[in-house]
Amino acid sequence: MFNRRDIIYLYDGSFEGLLTAVFESFSFHEIPMNILVNSNVQETLDMNYYYVNTDTEKAYRVQKSITQKISRYTMHNIFFTYLSVCSDKEMKILAYIHRCFKYGKSVNSRINDKYVGAVCDAALSVGNEAHKLKGFIRFLELSNGVYYGKISPKARILPALILHFKERFNSMPFIIHDLTHEECLVYNGKSAEIYKTDTIPKLDISDNEEHYKALWREFYNTVAIKERHNPKCQMNNMPKRYWQHLTEMELAN
Repeated sequence: MFNRRDIIYLYDGSFEGLLTAVFESFSFHEIPMNILVNSNVQETLDMNYYYVNTDTEKAYRVQKSITQKISRYTMHNIFFTYLSVCSDKEMKILAYIHRCFKYGKSVNSRINDKYVGAVCDAALSVGNEAHKLKGFIRFLELSNGVYYGKISPKARILPALILHFKERFNSMPFIIHDLTHEECLVYNGKSAEIYKTDTIPKLDISDNEEHYKALWREFYNTVAIKERHNPKCQMNNMPKRYWQHLTEMELAN
């Protein structure tokens, strides 16, 4: 395995595409200068580019190898780092996978290694944001019976929310709209898909929705103790960047 400072791998931005790039790197016994999403690159004449064709079988082989030889938790770290806003995350994931096969099952205890530490920190950050949003998302009831919620996360958090909200809503259809990354998680009561969207849909709110919102605000104000109002503590427990989509905070903003 040797470094190739004259080549950049380009992939389609999907997780399967990234794992295919990892597979190709190991197959060619080379570490590229970088791994980038092809739509974000302005090519130059002094650099060589390798276009990675996403191959689900190759991606599965990488995933299976890591899961069986290391752990499912390690695969979780890789996926959550992929969802993160960590800079150069593709190269950090590649370096992390090299350390997985070097250190084996003890890899995640070696946090002093800069690449292991970077991936573990990125995965933890995404996990924390996903955990917060499971409680912070506020849904509107639409006239067609679908529930719609808006979020503005730092990371591409929707894949980390699918299982929780499918179990929570069960057979009830819902949409979670990620305004930051222009994506929608759409659940029809049976299956869930994530779609790209660059527009905010015109929402036909149900007749009962304003009543529900008023009841929620009344509950929020009733349980609050004015003498113990502590904005600093409130922001520690619920960062202010989440407030913009909270029903109970609409009147406070």
